[in-house]
Amino acid sequence: MSLECDIFDGEEILREADELEQNPPRGDTALDAYFAALERCPKIAPKRQVEMAAEFRKEIAACRDILDQIPGKVIPLTRVLEQVLHGERLENCFLPARPEKEKQQRQGSLDRYEFFKSLQERSALKNPRLADWGIRPNLILAWSRDFIRRYAELPQRPWISRIIPSRRQSSAELARWAQAVKQLESDMGLRINEFAHWICRLGPHTEKADSLFTALVEANLKLVIHIAKRFQNRGLALDDLIQEGNLGLVKGIERFDPERGFNLSTYAVCWIKQGVMRALAMQGKLVRFPPAVHELMRNIQKLREAAVKAGKSEPATEDLAETLNTSPANIEAALSMRQICSLDQRAGEREENTLEQALVGDEGITLDESEAVREAMAHLLKSLEPKERRVLRLHYGLSKGYATTIEEIAARLKLTRERVRQIEAKAIAKLRSDTRVQSEKARFLES
Repeated sequence: MSLECDIFDGEEILREADELEQNPPRGDTALDAYFAALERCPKIAPKRQVEMAAEFRKEIAACRDILDQIPGKVIPLTRVLEQVLHGERLENCFLPARPEKEKQQRQGSLDRYEFFKSLQERSALKNPRLADWGIRPNLILAWSRDFIRRYAELPQRPWISRIIPSRRQSSAELARWAQAVKQLESDMGLRINEFAHWICRLGPHTEKADSLFTALVEANLKLVIHIAKRFQNRGLALDDLIQEGNLGLVKGIERFDPERGFNLSTYAVCWIKQGVMRALAMQGKLVRFPPAVHELMRNIQKLREAAVKAGKSEPATEDLAETLNTSPANIEAALSMRQICSLDQRAGEREENTLEQALVGDEGITLDESEAVREAMAHLLKSLEPKERRVLRLHYGLSKGYATTIEEIAARLKLTRERVRQIEAKAIAKLRSDTRVQSEKARFLES
């Protein structure tokens, strides 16, 4: 998705933020509580934010260097490898490397196959260097917190009973402690005393990085509100727009480079807008289109408006395709997607029938005849795997009569959305290549 950079008036943003702080909305909704919480957010000067971002990067680098010396980091890296394998977006785990001048690659592009291949090779190493991975700062922090938490959640140390008589421990508690320590030592590849040494070094850097990151996010929450208010009445409520903008703000802070000479807010605006616009594209309308289709429709609308302002006629499909470097078929398809109507809409000259009845026709499959179709489909689905069969039944409503979205299926099966799409595509490919399915389809069409 391409981004458009707007130049915001800093004085206007600060003036609006001050008015919001002086006269916050009152009420019992979650949005009112959120606005009330903004009163406690710190005000940090732009130059100070750049300095804090530089300190945050240094603390993340320190955490990464300490993790480099812990052999047990291969285990959480393997978990990330499994997430990428199951369809997790690469930018959710890794930062795109800057392209080399010789290769002239597109900025931010990631070849999934090559990246995943190198990921497998690195995870097979006993002690890979995290600096070569381009891992997101928040993922480095998450691993650091996980190591600290696992060490802190160990049961009470047995030597405490030797010092404090009142805290004698039973043999069962000592056995539980020994089992937990044994498991932790097996995962980390270190003795418990050595691991405690690295945890003592990792703790201060993790706490400081967390505090810096939280302060930077809270200092720019009002900027998110300022941008989100411009996208109201487009299909999403203001609180949803703010939440999506906050996620974009987090990505912007992670990717901000203080050495470029820009303010943090100037850079974060692009990521906030991207988060809001992507949410509108994915959730704002009844029928969801891919982001690329929304971008194409937006560019077509801009060209039309520019032609109207210049006093020219509306550009033809071929002219739009040539300007946007695409085919006329794609332009016609994008324009046709704007014309969405209900199946209950009246159709025909006298408007006696609905659009659904007109599409089905006299020779179509009626509701009474659909029982035979359902039985035939149930018989043909037996050739699929249980998970593939369940995904198709839920998505197309073959069992209960109503369809289920990909997000709902992913939540029910505890999978990612991309993994559910892969299972569905694989199942459909199996059915299309099955000769029994094709013969059954031909039989129904003939009848």
